Amino acid sequence: MNIYIKGIKCDACPYTDNFGTWGETPEEILAMNDKYLNKACPDCGATLLTEADHQLVVELVVSLLPLVAVAEECLKKSEVSEDLLKPVSAKLVMDGSGKFTIEETPTL
Repeated sequence: MNIYIKGIKCDACPYTDNFGTWGETPEEILAMNDKYLNKACPDCGATLLTEADHQLVVELVVSLLPLVAVAEECLKKSEVSEDLLKPVSAKLVMDGSGKFTIEETPTL
């Protein structure tokens, strides 16, 4: 089980950067600083990633990683059929305020 971040979207315009899959550790999440944190959107000039949203992402990842590890261990010890295990995908929508909503996304 892994946690992946797959892109960033400007809050003010349709600009997106779907940079691919990365971010399995808190350290990798922090690497987002250089490219997006407090940087202007190339299309409209709005801030792509505010400090509040960045901190929220870091806190979510730090909180979720131990849960993912526990779930992985439980699954190893269970008799659940592999056919029942499916990837889960969710879209976190942030607006620069440090708060988020979750939108349903198609299963990976």
